[in-house]
Amino acid sequence: MRLRRAVRHGVRLRALPVRDSKLPTGPVLAVPAAAFSAFVEGVKGGQPSA
Repeated sequence: MRLRRAVRHGVRLRALPVRDSKLPTGPVLAVPAAAFSAFVEGVKGGQPSA
């Protein structure tokens, strides 16, 4: 299931596929959903990421 479709249908993903937008058919890094959420919240709060 594509990510946009999964989000639209409320599917909970265990991992989020991340790739270079300049290489849309390139390799994917699967980031655990909880780790990605923590990263996003840290960025929103102005925390640097280590």
